[in-house]
Amino acid sequence: MLALLRPQRAPRYRRAPLNAADDERLDRLGRVGDRSVRALKGPGRPIQPEDERAEILAALEVVDYVTIFDDDTPRTVIARMLPNVLVKGGDWGPDEIVGRAEVEAAGGRVVSVPLTAGYSTSAMIREGLKTLTTEE
Repeated sequence: MLALLRPQRAPRYRRAPLNAADDERLDRLGRVGDRSVRALKGPGRPIQPEDERAEILAALEVVDYVTIFDDDTPRTVIARMLPNVLVKGGDWGPDEIVGRAEVEAAGGRVVSVPLTAGYSTSAMIREGLKTLTTEE
C-alpha cells in the first residue's frame, strides 16, 4: 500500500493511514518533499523539514518505509511502486487523484480518506498570524 499524504500535523497522520489501511500494513508511504511543498504552498513552507516529517511517519507501527519525492506530482513514484492501495486525503476528488489510473490499471484500488478537522497547517498559520496582529 502507498499512502500519499500532504504535510500536516502528526495527529492527522496517525488517523488517516490507519483508517485507510483497513487493518493492512502501509508498506510504503510517499511524502511530498520540501521543494514541492514550497512550489504548492509558497515561501515559508513547509514549517517542518521533510526529514522530520518522514521520521514521524516512519515511527508509526504500520509504516515500513517512507519515500520523499520532489516531483510536481507523485505520478512517477506511484507508477514505479504500483501499490495495491493508494490512499489520498478527502480534499481531492476521485478524478483529481494523481496515479489513480495507474493503480487501478494494475488491479489496485484508490481510497480517499476524510480529513480530520482542526489539523490543517494552513489554518493554523492563519490563526497564528491573526493572533499576532491582534496582539500588537
